Amino acid sequence: MGAGEIVPFSAEGWYTHQMDYWTSSNTDAFYPRPTDASKSNDSRNFYTQTRYLLDMSYLRIKNISLGYTLPESISKRAGIKTARVYVSGENLFTFDNLSIHIDPEIGLTPEQTDASFFARTYPYRKEISFNV
Repeated sequence: MGAGEIVPFSAEGWYTHQMDYWTSSNTDAFYPRPTDASKSNDSRNFYTQTRYLLDMSYLRIKNISLGYTLPESISKRAGIKTARVYVSGENLFTFDNLSIHIDPEIGLTPEQTDASFFARTYPYRKEISFNV
């Protein structure tokens, strides 16, 4: 082991994908070297970087409604003055470039104090309704 390398604590739970962290022999790792919580804040991994930035741009179709008013000649046959039929769809599509499943509309709020749950929500429910 080289100087400055930190060995993960055996009491902590590490997943296989988390083992790709920086060491002097693994300088092209995905993650930075683990921090040692016993050290001061100036020695932890709080340096500004852009490696984990996400492109949160997106386009979401939230609501589409299509309607058609039947001609009077047809609605009168049914004994009604006017009739309208329509179909409505909600949360039909979201177009984004995200590689992980998060909702780009949800940010941190004063009520949300745990940043580890940032943008992690149940998926939007898609709804389609037909009405007369």
